[in-house]
Amino acid sequence: MGIQRRSFLMTSAFIAATLSMSISAQAATPKDQLVVAMNMSSMRGLDPNELNQLEAAEIVANLYERLIALPADDITKPMPGLAESWTVSPDGKTFTFKIRSGVSFHSGNPLTAKDVEWSLRRLVKLGLAPSVDLRQWGFTDKNVDSLIKASDDTTVVLETPEVWNPNLIFYSLASFSTSILDSKLLAEKEKMAIWVGNSCKPLMPVPGPIRCGRGVSMIC
Repeated sequence: MGIQRRSFLMTSAFIAATLSMSISAQAATPKDQLVVAMNMSSMRGLDPNELNQLEAAEIVANLYERLIALPADDITKPMPGLAESWTVSPDGKTFTFKIRSGVSFHSGNPLTAKDVEWSLRRLVKLGLAPSVDLRQWGFTDKNVDSLIKASDDTTVVLETPEVWNPNLIFYSLASFSTSILDSKLLAEKEKMAIWVGNSCKPLMPVPGPIRCGRGVSMIC
């Protein structure tokens, strides 16, 4: 009986040590990476114009890019994102953005000002929860076509119905909801459900450096 007990204890100790080594090996993360685990069971999709879950918003913020970026060390200083530069009119109501060149979506389609125009108009016209980022400044489904326009392939002009602090507009244009989508790809697919209803498709309509797919690790 004593021998059996000692054997059991030795076996248990061996298993515990093996598990400990396995866990330690799995937990070894490179120093330049941040691994974030989250429950994705409640996520409905990765459409930035539709989602209202915190988990999805965190993923979208890394998948997509926007006109404006906010540096982590000082979010009070908007910096270029997909817009390489911009100007604000003297009356404070007209914002002109120069779109960065050489940017392509994962589909291979080049980013143009038309994609920006289409994406921002779509956000407002859908009128779902994320649309408050633009609707709060006076944009509606009735006026957005006349207030957000691509004047050429590399220039987007955004006019606000009223005068606001420019930084408030920039903050909204840095929000996940104003992410820029591949309008050509989505038009070819005809039905938005092809990507809205599925969290990860091989060709996400995004210009960001991170891809989403089955078995893909997302490192932020």
